[in-house]
Amino acid sequence: MERMPREHGEDARRAASAAAPVPLSYCPLVDLDARRIVGFAAHPPDGLLDMQFLREACAEAAHWPADFVLAMKVAPEQLRKTAFSLKVMQALAESEFPAARLELEIAEDGFCSEDAPTRLSVEMLHAAGVRLALGQFGTGYVSRSELGSLPIGKISIDASLVAALGAAAGDSTPTVSALADLAAALGLILAAAGIETEDHLAALRAEGCMQGEGRLFGAAMPASEVRAMLRHPPLAVAAA
Repeated sequence: MERMPREHGEDARRAASAAAPVPLSYCPLVDLDARRIVGFAAHPPDGLLDMQFLREACAEAAHWPADFVLAMKVAPEQLRKTAFSLKVMQALAESEFPAARLELEIAEDGFCSEDAPTRLSVEMLHAAGVRLALGQFGTGYVSRSELGSLPIGKISIDASLVAALGAAAGDSTPTVSALADLAAALGLILAAAGIETEDHLAALRAEGCMQGEGRLFGAAMPASEVRAMLRHPPLAVAAA
């Protein structure tokens, strides 16, 4: 048999590697008071939800404890596509994953509830039982009245505001306090992204923040590590 030239073999291996799908990673979602894991956020390699990743994550999450949530991020432009909500429901049906355990987090920046296709997608997802959250909160322009009219159950403080908590310059504590007051007034769960230190955690808990994710609770992990973690309850993150 004729041997393939070395450079051609290396090109083939590189092409195969490039074609191989990059797996989803998962970050723990944590109840901040109990330091207990309540679900996982699935992060596609490019940061955006597509239907293949959604089906994969739902199929994986179907084996988690029955009260665990699967969270995924949605870009505002995805909601403007009229078929988006139908594809989400199809993915749930194919994976036999309950809609009530799926939480789609919509980025506040760029979100417009007055856009008719967006509003229709949000209402259809809510009617199907999907949980909806507004993420990167504090970076956009969603008003209190607009937020109160949406079927949103959670707002998640943006990681940039968490990072600036208590900082000597650019302290975001007053902004976080205002967001906490807004969440309480509207009966919404207050969550936070980018929790990296015990100081962040203490400041957020003092403001009434209930849930969060970040490197303090562990790095992003592949599905195999999630499965290994689930075999060894209680599912808690270590105290300092």
